[in-house]
Amino acid sequence: MAGAWLAPLLPGNAPRTAVAATAAVGVAWTLIALRRQRVSLRRLGLRGDNLHRSGPVFLGCGLVASGAFALAGTLDPTSPGRLADPEALAGYALWALFQQFLVVAMLWRHAAHWLGSGDPSRVLSVANAKLSVVTALAFALIHAPNLRLMALVWVAETAWLLLFARFRNLFALAAAHAVSALAVAEALQPHWLSDARVGLSHLLR
Repeated sequence: MAGAWLAPLLPGNAPRTAVAATAAVGVAWTLIALRRQRVSLRRLGLRGDNLHRSGPVFLGCGLVASGAFALAGTLDPTSPGRLADPEALAGYALWALFQQFLVVAMLWRHAAHWLGSGDPSRVLSVANAKLSVVTALAFALIHAPNLRLMALVWVAETAWLLLFARFRNLFALAAAHAVSALAVAEALQPHWLSDARVGLSHLLR
């Protein structure tokens, strides 16, 4: 997120390059750290064996959110924008996978060290709720100082992580993130969320 935070200080098309570069460095550094600590990528949800069970649940969550926005009158079903654009969906899905990988590999894993690893046998439990709320709060703080976006991220990420605590599939988590985030972008801007920028990009808009 460092590239997104400091984007206004960079000239021309440099912000996109900076975000891509920091994303690549972040993933590489995290993978090296995980390898040194002998953490299995499967434990982080990089698995496909349960995608047929977890995928519909996560995507259903995203579609319900999209439907709620449509019923509220803030999303025009006849003009869904990026929701109907396969290229936009694919591009944001990769960005969502990157974000959720770092959330799980860094924030979730370290929170689990102090709060316990949660209960994978069910969605709702005290252990899962504590782990999900704390991890989601840390992720929301990264979106400062955009307060409305922070609140939205905290609520949405808590719901996604409660599902992740049960199903442990990062690909399904990223898909739900992508669908829900694009729905919010189309539905809430500028009705409630004037922009989704963070850091200096938000302060200097």
